[in-house]
Amino acid sequence: MLRSSYFMSAFSRRFCSVSSFTVKETLFKKPVNQKVVVQGWVQAVRKYKELFFVDLIDGTCLDRLQIVIDAHNVKPPNYGSSMKVQGSIVESSHAGQEIELIADSWETLGTCDEGYPFENHKKYSSEYIRQYPHLRPRTRRFSSILRIRNHASMAVHNFFQNEGFCFIHTPIITQNDCEGAGEVFTVEVKGKLADALLRTNAEVNTDNTRTDQSSNNDSELPISNVHDLAEKHFFGAPTFLTVSGQLHLESIACALTRVYNFGPTFRAEASRTRMHASEFQMIEAEIAFIEKVDELLKIVETCMKKVTDSIMENCSEEVKFIVKDIRDYDHYIKNFSSKPFVRMPYKDAISILQRNKESLKTPIEFGEDLATEHKQFIVKYCDNVPVFVSMFPSTIKPFYMKSDETDMACCFDLFASYGGEICGGSLREDNEEILKKKYSFEKHSDLSWYLDLRKYGTVPHGGFGIGFERLLQSILGISNIRDIIPFPRRKYDCKC
Repeated sequence: MLRSSYFMSAFSRRFCSVSSFTVKETLFKKPVNQKVVVQGWVQAVRKYKELFFVDLIDGTCLDRLQIVIDAHNVKPPNYGSSMKVQGSIVESSHAGQEIELIADSWETLGTCDEGYPFENHKKYSSEYIRQYPHLRPRTRRFSSILRIRNHASMAVHNFFQNEGFCFIHTPIITQNDCEGAGEVFTVEVKGKLADALLRTNAEVNTDNTRTDQSSNNDSELPISNVHDLAEKHFFGAPTFLTVSGQLHLESIACALTRVYNFGPTFRAEASRTRMHASEFQMIEAEIAFIEKVDELLKIVETCMKKVTDSIMENCSEEVKFIVKDIRDYDHYIKNFSSKPFVRMPYKDAISILQRNKESLKTPIEFGEDLATEHKQFIVKYCDNVPVFVSMFPSTIKPFYMKSDETDMACCFDLFASYGGEICGGSLREDNEEILKKKYSFEKHSDLSWYLDLRKYGTVPHGGFGIGFERLLQSILGISNIRDIIPFPRRKYDCKC
């Protein structure tokens, strides 16, 4: 029986039913004088006189719901444990909260061991938290980032859908090394089929056929063409995890005009810097019937600003919590979302860098790629407004990029604070003869289909790719890409 008059007044009324609410629903609906059931994890426990005050979270929002429990002959739930509570919602007299839940009954669903790596009200470095990728979603900061990721993902889709783009699932397994840098993960078969693929034809069968004897006989492999077994490749040729869906999007853009994808991308880079990850999400788009880079720049800029505005409007509490230690963040994000992105020819960027060479560790000459230091300087020079640098010469120019023209930019990169190089794009080479000169399709017959796009009704077209995590880094002022990705992967690091 509840002893305190505080509890007696709360339960003197009769209730018809008990509704189940999330923490977010409870705080939003404020069902005062109603009985509810709430479940979540214990974020903090405080004792005052004969009462326990428990902060409960369930990941649906940043805020916590205060649970009031009679402390008489009761052991409180410990920090990190999960619990189920039934009680009534009352108006709170405590500062900083409008309502609280007076517990009628409660139970611990899962106790939290003493070895739990996080303690209440203790601040941890990002490097420490990264050691526990399976537990860090329970921290307030990272759970906020995950909710922002969720909303930003939907905002990306909303933008492209509203602009008339068709969403395409491009393949993850491919024979293409779209970027041409060789930083790809190879797909290999393991297990029984791998053993069969490595045998010679004679070892497998003499009549060049093999049938499935029984669906219940796991030792038999239904393979129809023995000649493929000598290849050791499941698909008959080397295959990789995709580095970009661009080439496939080009194919579909030549039928549907405006298309995009949004999915995982893989790079086997040895770099372990704060800007690199082996698996990340890319937003890629291809548009037919465009002839100027400026048309691509407008779409990229509009997309990024729409996503930013949507995050600021719908995830304001999470953003405030994440950026609370960033100096002048309001000024920074206003520049990011409100000011027109700077458009700068490559030659002007080089000129700025050469005029300020005393501020740089590494000098640069015309024709060289911009290093990270140079990109950061250009953005800072422009008051941290994102900068498009056009006619950007690459050491290895992809074969699909349209040839440089003296009076028109054909490609661009976009640089921003925190995220660095966020986006790159170009007009694609639509001239069949020029494409043949730039790339040996006879040696790479697996890409003959790409040449077909230029043979059969080609059109001027172009596209771009936005690094989703790097975009979020720039919006939220987060310097390390691993603090944006739920389960980051890089060389020597693939936990969970």
